[in-house]
Amino acid sequence: MRKKNILAIFAVAIMAVPALYSCHKEEQPQPEAPAVEQTSEGAYILTVQAVKEVPTKALSEAADGKTIHFYWSAEDIVSVYKGEELLGSMTPVPSSGNETTLSGELSSLPELGDVLTLVLSREDYSTQLGTLEYIAGNCNYAVASITVNYILEKTVTTTEARFQNRQAIVKYALQNADGEALSASQLLVGVDGGHAFYTVNPVEAVSEMYVALPAFADKEVSLSARVGNDIYDLSTSGITFDGGLFYRITAGLEKQALSGISVSGLGESGLDYFYGGAPASAAR
Repeated sequence: MRKKNILAIFAVAIMAVPALYSCHKEEQPQPEAPAVEQTSEGAYILTVQAVKEVPTKALSEAADGKTIHFYWSAEDIVSVYKGEELLGSMTPVPSSGNETTLSGELSSLPELGDVLTLVLSREDYSTQLGTLEYIAGNCNYAVASITVNYILEKTVTTTEARFQNRQAIVKYALQNADGEALSASQLLVGVDGGHAFYTVNPVEAVSEMYVALPAFADKEVSLSARVGNDIYDLSTSGITFDGGLFYRITAGLEKQALSGISVSGLGESGLDYFYGGAPASAAR
């Protein structure tokens, strides 16, 4: 298949340009020392001050279309690990900004010098719905580390938890060769010649989809979209998606000739074939 260049792409570096991300918050008071208190049931309550250094969990696109707002939701769940051992989980105080207080029960008391890993959401991008709401609740993976640096009776002081996203968020705008919008009922994103596939199944056919993808560098990326009974695709090499970045991509896809190939090969779990091509993408 003849390779085509993506028509437009914009990348926003979240860490480099924090002012572009609206937090909608007033000045926060100085955080108090995190503490662990023993409950009557023998468990411990861990409280940690947390900051999202990049958009994490709850997400919404700004009116300018170039940035993503982020905030803490009461539905967020943060798992606490000591090595491979799960100690418990925490939930945040809802916040319209990037700072909050996390608290929850632990099964055992950490020791001085312990490094604990906090995990928000899960690293599963295989099947998505193409919306920020779905990404926020299911596959917006972020991690932070804290160190226990002081223990006195029931009080434990740790470092602040600074969460970092491990994936890129890509907004694909699908068009045909004439620049007309394509409403797709399914989109398959393939990476590295088909070594990884990510399927987007929107509730209804749409021309714009948000996709969370793990960070990677210099890979071939392909798009295959199902539009009615037709298949459109695009393949581009040398693509890099960095974790913590928001990409906007207008992709010009080509309609594929399906002579001798049955469209019934498209299953509900994803596009089973690339018709004439391999993975799509966004060069920054």
